[in-house]
Amino acid sequence: VVLEGFDIQHTKVGIIISGDNVVIRNVKCLKNWRGIESSGCFITIDNCEIGCSPTYWYREWQLGHDLLRIHGVNFDSRYGGNNVLRNSRIYGVENGLVCDSPWSNSAFGDPSYNPGVIVINNEFDLIGDDAVETDGAGYNVVIFGNYFHHCFNAISTAPIGVGPVWAIRNIIYGVDRMLPSGGVDNLGRYGGAPYGV
Repeated sequence: VVLEGFDIQHTKVGIIISGDNVVIRNVKCLKNWRGIESSGCFITIDNCEIGCSPTYWYREWQLGHDLLRIHGVNFDSRYGGNNVLRNSRIYGVENGLVCDSPWSNSAFGDPSYNPGVIVINNEFDLIGDDAVETDGAGYNVVIFGNYFHHCFNAISTAPIGVGPVWAIRNIIYGVDRMLPSGGVDNLGRYGGAPYGV
């Protein structure tokens, strides 16, 4: 299945993938609660723009709307694997790419969770929390040649239960919270020191 060349805006989830062998190319997913959510295997997201203005979601939070958990891409590691995110721009969201395992003790030692994700040649900009979140088993994750700018945490690898996670030749620049007061955490509080990896 190939999804190519269209825009999706102002929805709960821009694209939901439940099957395997899907290519998403030249697509814009903007101002959605989740840009792309996948529970499939062998999913390729290529040359896409996934994002939201930080001003937009910060304003929505001020209005009392539950939009702080805006994610760019979510690879559900419980069901899918061997997925690729490449040549794409993800910006202005809380988490850029989430490919972590479920938060349970058994998941951290089980390599069937998160069985391979390749993140290559992407730009992550203005990310409120983790640009790439691999927490959990972290089995065969490659993060290569990406550019991280103004992210609270560029690459999250804590904790990794199985591994390996490779982060190679990435550029991390201007790592900080995007809001003048130090950013907003999940509870709406300000502050917190930024991290690179």
